[in-house]
Amino acid sequence: MFRSKILLVSMVLIITVSLSLFLITQVRSQNGDSSIKLNYSNIIPEDKAKNILTLEGNPVEAIMLYQNDTLYVCADDIMKILGLTGGYDLEKSSYLINGQEFSTGKVYEVNISSKKKNIVFLPVVDLLKFLKLRYTLSNLGEYPTVRIQTSSFSLPTPTPLPVAAGTSAQGTVAPTPAPQQLFSQKCSKCHDLSRVTSEAHPSSYWSTIVPRMQSKDPQWITNEEATIILQYLSSGGR
Repeated sequence: MFRSKILLVSMVLIITVSLSLFLITQVRSQNGDSSIKLNYSNIIPEDKAKNILTLEGNPVEAIMLYQNDTLYVCADDIMKILGLTGGYDLEKSSYLINGQEFSTGKVYEVNISSKKKNIVFLPVVDLLKFLKLRYTLSNLGEYPTVRIQTSSFSLPTPTPLPVAAGTSAQGTVAPTPAPQQLFSQKCSKCHDLSRVTSEAHPSSYWSTIVPRMQSKDPQWITNEEATIILQYLSSGGR
């Protein structure tokens, strides 16, 4: 009788432990395994990393790390590349992107002793899925390559007016809003104006960012406004 009770208790304990381990595994598979520690030695050398990540066919520079068949990117670098606002919550070990929380189980800190600071890394594929960006992943080389695709962008052309014989036509002219006021009104909720003025980029860079902003809500940012914003950002907020 006593042995039967011991056997029953043992079986209950085994089942309980097994169920607990199964649930933990399921949670980690869905939210990422926060116990994973990224190793500094797995950071991809700069000369090899320059062609791993491309935006609309153009290579972009970012600190990359490859470990356990997963490609990671420096959070600050990818936010700058995509024109997004990101921030790391140290207490929660989570990362906020334009006010939305990216999975806490997929945010990793790596200590860079040479720079005397920690760098936050995010898994590239999971991040692009979270942002709902189109991408192409290839695993043919030493490291995976990721091509990020955004909406194409074309500058609007003036609308010609009907003309009488012997006269020249002029395009329609609409009131032009102040660039800084327009940017503040349309974009300041998601973008930091101080970063734009301190970290100016060429027009080719912003021409991949502005269309993404507009594609989210074409009625909120019109073609004309997108043109003004593009010129404003390309000039470093001047």
